[in-house]
Amino acid sequence: MCDLDTKDEVKQIDVIVVGAGLAGLTATYLLKMKGFNVRVVEADSKIGGRIKTVVEDRRIYELGATWVFDHNTTLRTLLKKLNIKLYNQFVEGLGLYEIDKANRPHGFDTKQVSGGTPYYKIKGGSAQIVQKLFQLIGEDFVKLGTKIKAIESKHEHIKVISEKGEKFKARYVIVTVPPRLLETSISFHPILPSEKVAVMRSTHTWMAESIKFTIHFTQDFWRNKGLAGMIVSGVGTIMEVQDHSSPEDGTYALLGFLREDAITLSLKEREKIVVEDLVRILGEEASDYIAYKDATWADAPLTSSVSVNRGLTIHQYNGHDVLVRPEMNGKLLFAGAETSKINPGYMEGAVLSAFRVVKEIEKASKN
Repeated sequence: MCDLDTKDEVKQIDVIVVGAGLAGLTATYLLKMKGFNVRVVEADSKIGGRIKTVVEDRRIYELGATWVFDHNTTLRTLLKKLNIKLYNQFVEGLGLYEIDKANRPHGFDTKQVSGGTPYYKIKGGSAQIVQKLFQLIGEDFVKLGTKIKAIESKHEHIKVISEKGEKFKARYVIVTVPPRLLETSISFHPILPSEKVAVMRSTHTWMAESIKFTIHFTQDFWRNKGLAGMIVSGVGTIMEVQDHSSPEDGTYALLGFLREDAITLSLKEREKIVVEDLVRILGEEASDYIAYKDATWADAPLTSSVSVNRGLTIHQYNGHDVLVRPEMNGKLLFAGAETSKINPGYMEGAVLSAFRVVKEIEKASKN
């Protein structure tokens, strides 16, 4: 039980972090390591944010953030410190590009996608990183199921008020909610500058339209055909597919993304169409599958909504100077993948944003 649960009264601590996704948990871990008294409040009943790994019968279904790249130096350093292992994304063999459904897909060199540079996934699933951070932080420092409705500046401290009426106070507050959702879900007193509100309303939320799936098979039949399991389709319901097998663990799978309009279909309808697409592109063996799961991120109201990115371009205003500027005399700070100038929207961007706000708090605390 989080020690914030003891009484519904204002509690004085150094830092309150709003959001237990990768950015929020990384910031909390770093602050704790530096001796700050810090707590996390999370609206959801679970940690992770846009990291979503489902494990059933040793099979890993990766439905949220997935890949780690060579240039993700900050993320990779953190993973190494946490003793979390990476493994190479399988890209051996031909990729397939589907132009129309009437003809066989064209083959392409998978190295065209990455420039020959390897990229990676987290062994055991992406959730390993948030689970390890949570373990190191300690459950007593994380309060789940606590949706914040208001943040108020109060002289030397800042007050955070939940929808249940709980009140907490700290010297600093770090908010990691995606900016466009933050603008509509939490009220600020005094109100945020109009310039900042305008930028928040126009900031693209990563994964908001995404529908990500994983489908497990009895064997990796595509590898036996000299295929990498990489598919790009311009006409199917599936848009992009990559290999997600782990032969050493006896699991064989593909994961990928569906077109945005597939959200109008039921889970069973999406499953049926994905199998049909894979049979058409890879062959009849794709009909011999074990299980299918997907995540429609527009249905995750704590991180997205159906219309959250309507009218916006990808990464619009991510890392904007106005977006990351502290408010309330430096007591209110903003982190999260969308606030990073480098690799915005990705795990690297989330981790970089955590390091940035921790550095800002360290500097302010010394003044």
